[in-house]
Amino acid sequence: MHGGTYEPDRNTSLYLGLIGATLQDVASICNYPDVERQRDYEEIRNRTAGEGICFLTKTLPSFAKAIDIALATDTRLAVKGFKKSFNSVLPRIFSALTSLVFDSDGWERSDACPQALRSLRQICYLYYKLQLPLDEEQADEVIAKFKNTDKSLEFNPSDLSFREERMLRQARNLISRVLANVDPKAAQIFAPRHGPGAVATGEKGAEKVIFKRWYRRLAAYFPYEEYFFYNQTHLCDDLEGFMAMEELEAGTAKVVLVPKDSRGPRLISCEPLEYQWIQQGLMRVLVKTIQSHPLTAGYVNFTHQDVNRTLALRASKDGSMATLDMKDASDRVSWRLVQALFPQNWVDALSACRSTATKLPNGEVVTLNKFAPMGSAVCFPVEALVFWALSVAAVMYDIDRVSLVSSPRGSHDDDMNPLYRFMSASTMTRWRKLASQSIYVYGDDIICRIEDQDTIRRFLPGFGLMFNDEKCCVGRSFRESCGCDAYKGVDVTPLKQRATWCHRLPGTTYVSWVALHNALNLRGYFHACDFLAEEIQRQRRTPYSESSEVGLVSLVDCRKTAIQENARLKIPRRYNENLQRYEYYSWVVRARVKHASTPGWAEMQRIASYKGIITPEPGDNSYSRHWFGEEYSPSSMSPAPGPAVLSDSSFIAEDLSNIAALVTAYRYTLPRQVVLRRGWGCLNNSRS
Repeated sequence: MHGGTYEPDRNTSLYLGLIGATLQDVASICNYPDVERQRDYEEIRNRTAGEGICFLTKTLPSFAKAIDIALATDTRLAVKGFKKSFNSVLPRIFSALTSLVFDSDGWERSDACPQALRSLRQICYLYYKLQLPLDEEQADEVIAKFKNTDKSLEFNPSDLSFREERMLRQARNLISRVLANVDPKAAQIFAPRHGPGAVATGEKGAEKVIFKRWYRRLAAYFPYEEYFFYNQTHLCDDLEGFMAMEELEAGTAKVVLVPKDSRGPRLISCEPLEYQWIQQGLMRVLVKTIQSHPLTAGYVNFTHQDVNRTLALRASKDGSMATLDMKDASDRVSWRLVQALFPQNWVDALSACRSTATKLPNGEVVTLNKFAPMGSAVCFPVEALVFWALSVAAVMYDIDRVSLVSSPRGSHDDDMNPLYRFMSASTMTRWRKLASQSIYVYGDDIICRIEDQDTIRRFLPGFGLMFNDEKCCVGRSFRESCGCDAYKGVDVTPLKQRATWCHRLPGTTYVSWVALHNALNLRGYFHACDFLAEEIQRQRRTPYSESSEVGLVSLVDCRKTAIQENARLKIPRRYNENLQRYEYYSWVVRARVKHASTPGWAEMQRIASYKGIITPEPGDNSYSRHWFGEEYSPSSMSPAPGPAVLSDSSFIAEDLSNIAALVTAYRYTLPRQVVLRRGWGCLNNSRS
């Protein structure tokens, strides 16, 4: 219909061209005849002409989602919105590739090709995350869903069945074993600090070091004179500011919408400045405790996704484990559920810094039934611990039920027989260990044994928690967890471009497309690399390099010699005698520091919270040294996590007279803005 007449705009033309080049690469990887490839490309081009960019960002991803659902749940492939092939349920588009994974009836083939699946998913998901202008209708839907979900959280422990009540008790026992002996305000771990994001009260950058509001509920558990001032001298010097703080009963959060993907924006919550300061401290206590406790160490993770990714890859090969995905995870953990599960001292601490209401973009203020929306610093560790404890309790209940049925004593009626009635303490410990070591949690990603997945999915909804059934991978060979998509032991995770193409690429967009080129090269999509490199060079003259681990923004291509390509492009070059290497003059990503004048004591407190400068312990005149709240010895100090890693440990001050230490810490804790500038840098790992 549109063939030969459709002329896409410049941006859409690039999107289509990149897909066409990717199809050429797929033809060299899989059995993909040229006739089929050209036909599929014409179909994509014609559908884009009729439906616009939405075909690339929504319709094509829906094709891949249907494939994922069929493989994850061992069900028949059902793709909507595409014409079917003759005498087959498979869509006509990509039929040459789809037929390598599914038979003509839509069932997974026993000899399905992982490379064909990987190619299909790469083509369909390429523009799924493209950040297009915000759709007001989608924004309204997201806000309405947020409100409706919160209203539906009516968890009441008294309404639980006998089974659910026993599960709740067991989950509470598990959480108590992890947290009961830990003080939320543990001096050796608790380290409040400012978060990196926006706050509901509007402060930015250096403004965050000045606290302006005194919340009664917060101050009752975290006295301001102890937790919001560097020391007593700071309090005395700034007593006028302390007395002038606005007095409020509690804080109100603020909901904002940020771009996510083609489905619409993501809703996050901005917490009040003073709440976020304390939440960051509590988060550190929670994370350190959970990751170090024998029951949860290695099973509930926050800093590394490698555990879940490795398990997903292994499970896709042997089918021994299932990956489960929670639906609206943070929005469905109710405050009453947290109260029922956590020890009282932790409930008091979390309640003190919990926003009880939030302000929507339209100005409406709603009371929250959920514990905390995404954006609270304690949301992630609390929800992960809740999911782990309830999942382990569900598995324990299943084991206990089997033990009761096999017992010669008593009735088999669960409502008449209390659980564990015939179990010894040693047997109980053995069952608890077995169950706790079979559950792995990272946020809302749960991995469990395949035989336990039905039990977990059956019982957790009784506590208001829901599963995304379409993303729960319980089939034979497909698993998905923590951003790793695996099929038959092969990583089939697609590359997804976020930044949109435009005539003059701004700095961050330019870097994003260069990164996509380098990732495509690493995966062997060389036609796509060549196409993208040509387009990038038209925008900004970009050098080639041997590795992406260089100072300059560069195109990595294992087929080309960097020196020859850069000479052809006439990239300026010089020899640095001090470093004894050749350097090129091109684009460099730099962090521009935003200097701001702030009061001395407040700035001292901010530096200490970020870099662990010596801080006085409450009630002690001596100084204790901390690194993010952890004790250290200068000889065995490990580098700080994150991008601000210091190469010299000499900044740790033996006393507050070490001015150089404060200057170094100051330099690494100022607000920064990433900018693109021209500069000299090395493009290889050698000195030639």
